Amino acid sequence: MLTRKRADRLLLVLLSRRRLSFLADAAIGAAFFLVGMVPGLITKWVLDTLASPAGDSPVFWLIAALVLVKIVHVTLGVGWMVADTALRGVLLALLRHNLFDRIMALPAARALPMPVGDALSRFMEDVREVVDALCKRSGLMNLTSSLSFASVAVAVMLHIDARVTVLVLLPALSVVLISYGAGRRVTRFRARSRQAAGDVSAFLNEVFSHVQLIKLSGAEERVIGRLVERNRIRRQAAVRDNVFFAILHSSSRYVLALGTGLILLVAADAMRRGDFTVGDFALFTYLLEEVGIGVAVLGDFLRRWRQAKVSAERLAPLLQGRPTTELARPQPLHLRARPPAAAPDATPPSVAASDRLRRLDVRGLSYRYGTDGFALRDVDLTLARGSTTVITGRVGSGKSTLVQCLLGMLPPEAGTVHWNDQPVADPAAFLVPPRCAYLPQAPQLFSDTVRENILFGLPSDGRVERDAAYVAAFDEDLAAMPEGFETVVGPRGYRLSGGQRHRLAAARVIARGADLLVVDDVSSALDLQTEKVLWDRLFAKALAAGWTLLIVSNRIPALTRADVVVVMDAGRVVGTGTFRRLLVDCPQLRALHPDLPAEPASAVPITGNVRPDATRGDDG
Repeated sequence: MLTRKRADRLLLVLLSRRRLSFLADAAIGAAFFLVGMVPGLITKWVLDTLASPAGDSPVFWLIAALVLVKIVHVTLGVGWMVADTALRGVLLALLRHNLFDRIMALPAARALPMPVGDALSRFMEDVREVVDALCKRSGLMNLTSSLSFASVAVAVMLHIDARVTVLVLLPALSVVLISYGAGRRVTRFRARSRQAAGDVSAFLNEVFSHVQLIKLSGAEERVIGRLVERNRIRRQAAVRDNVFFAILHSSSRYVLALGTGLILLVAADAMRRGDFTVGDFALFTYLLEEVGIGVAVLGDFLRRWRQAKVSAERLAPLLQGRPTTELARPQPLHLRARPPAAAPDATPPSVAASDRLRRLDVRGLSYRYGTDGFALRDVDLTLARGSTTVITGRVGSGKSTLVQCLLGMLPPEAGTVHWNDQPVADPAAFLVPPRCAYLPQAPQLFSDTVRENILFGLPSDGRVERDAAYVAAFDEDLAAMPEGFETVVGPRGYRLSGGQRHRLAAARVIARGADLLVVDDVSSALDLQTEKVLWDRLFAKALAAGWTLLIVSNRIPALTRADVVVVMDAGRVVGTGTFRRLLVDCPQLRALHPDLPAEPASAVPITGNVRPDATRGDDG
C-alpha cells in the first residue's frame, strides 16, 4: 500500500512536470481575484466622498470605471476557466495514459490485480480526484489565487484598522484548525466511500459478464439482492463522506456572518469617534467576504488534498511495483489532433530467416501461487520445428500454468527459455507474432465484425481471413450468417455459441502465421464432428507451413496426432513420449482414459487423421 508521504510526492511531481501551466493558471487566477478588489475600493471612495461635508462624486466616471472593471474581471474569469480546463484535461490524459501503458506492459495474467469493474472505477474516478486536488475546483490553483487576494486584502484591512482586522479574522482561522483536525476522519470516510463504489462497479462487471449463467441458474433475485445490499453500503459510505464534507464546508460560511457581526460591534465606537468611516466599514465587509472565501477554499483544499491521497493510494496497485511518480512521466498526448498516421505496411510482420524457430528449450521452469506451494516445479520441455506437442493431465495439474509461464504471462520462480539456443530474457515481449501466437483457454472477442476479430489489425486482401476461417472450421458458420465477415459478434461475442467463439478466436491465431502456435484446450466446447474437422485442417495446415504446435488438451483426437505427449501431475512432468507408449507406461494418462486398453503399443487402436510421423518413436 502506498504511504501518504509517497502520495504527496506524486502530487508534487505532477506540479513540477507542468509547472509553467500551473504558474500561468495561478497568475490568471490571482489577477482575477485582485481585479475583484477594485469595486470595493471604488465603493469606499464613493461612500467617504458622500459622507464628507463637500461630498461630490463624478457619477459618470465611477459608473464607467465599474463597467470597465467588470469587463476586465469577466475576461479574466473566462481566461482562467479556459486555462484551468486545459490544464485539468492534460493531467487527466497524462495519468490515464501512463496507467494504461503500465497495464498493457504487464503480462496478461498480472495486468489487473483486482476485478475489472474496480479497476475501471480507479481508472476514472480516482484519477479525477487526484487531478481535482491540483486544479481550480477547490484545488491548489484556486487556493493559490484565493490566498494571493486574501494576503492583499488583509494588508489593506490592517492599514485601515489593525485591531478590528485581528478580531474579525480570528473566527476565520478557526476554520483552518477545524479542517486540519478533521483530516483523519475525512480520509477514513473517503477511503470507505471509494472502496464501496469500486465494489459496486466490480460486481456490476461480473453480472454483465455472466448474464446467461445467471438466467439459466434462476439466480436473478439473489443477484439483485446482492446488488441492492452493495448499493446500500455504497450509499451509506457516500452519504457520510458528503455530509461530513458539507458540514466542514458550511462552517466557513457561518464564520463570514460572525465576522460581519464583529465588525459592527467592534467598529461602532471607532465610527462614532470618526476613526472608522462608512467607506471603511463597506470595504471591510466586502473584503471580509472575499477573505472568508479564501479561508473556505483553504479548508476545502486541506480536505480535498487528503481525499486525493486516498485516491493516489488506490492507484498504486495498478502500477504493480513501479514508483508512483511513473504516473507523472511525460507523454505525447495529442489532445487537439493526432498527427496523420503513416500508411499501414501492406506486408504482414516477419522475422529474419536466421530467427525462425528451429528449437525451443524450457529448462527448470517453476512457479508458485502466493505462499500455497509450487503450482509448477522443475519442468523441462523441448519443441522441435514442425513438431506437435500435446500437454495433458487432470484438472489442476499445471498445464495452463506451464503455458502461461513459458509465454511470460506469469513470472516464473525459476527456469530459462531458449529460442534457437539463445536465452529469452523477456518471454512476454519476445514470444509474440510472428514468432508465437497464443489461443487461451477462455478466448476474448471484441464487439466488432467477424473480419476485424480475425485480422485484429493485420492488413489483408480478403484471403487471410478466408483461409484462417477455413482452417478453424468456421467457414460453414460464416456461410449461414447473412452478413458474412461483416457480422458484428456483440460484446464478448455473445451473439455466437461457445464453440463458435472458440473457433473464431482460433482463426485469429491461425491468421498470424506464427512459427509457434500455442493452443490451450480449443476443442472442449466442440461437438465430435466439428472437433475432427478442426484438428484435420489445423494439422494439415501446420504440416504444410512448417508450424510448431504446442497444444493443451485431454482430447483423444489431439493426443493421437501428437509427436510428443507430455503428461503432468501436481505441477510436475510425469511422462513424456507418444500417446501409445504412455498409455502403457504412465498411470496418470491411463487414469484420464480408463476406457482405452493399456496394451502393448502395437495393439492400441488409434483413430482419426494421424500425421505421417505421429507414430514414430514407439520404442524410444
